[in-house]
Amino acid sequence: MVTRNVADPDTAEATRRLQDEVVRMIALLLAVHTPPSRKREPDLEHTIEMHAELLFGAISTFASWWTEHPEISRARAVETIMDFAWTGLERVTAGERWRT
Repeated sequence: MVTRNVADPDTAEATRRLQDEVVRMIALLLAVHTPPSRKREPDLEHTIEMHAELLFGAISTFASWWTEHPEISRARAVETIMDFAWTGLERVTAGERWRT
């Protein structure tokens, strides 16, 4: 979902509700794909919610960039998003963290 002018009072509330729904859907996907070994982690619900918000924000920003680069195919854009999102999350779900 790409939106440019969310400050318009006629569309701002509807846009925010739609964005919230997208974040909830991302969180649901993340929860479903959480490995059983991580299901007992403390505060997992907040971790999933934070990851969903991060993904939504990153992908929304990317989508805005993509509209300015029509030479990039949809397939290439989706591939890039999936490489970024799923590859990184796969490492996190395996227990890897940025700090040692």
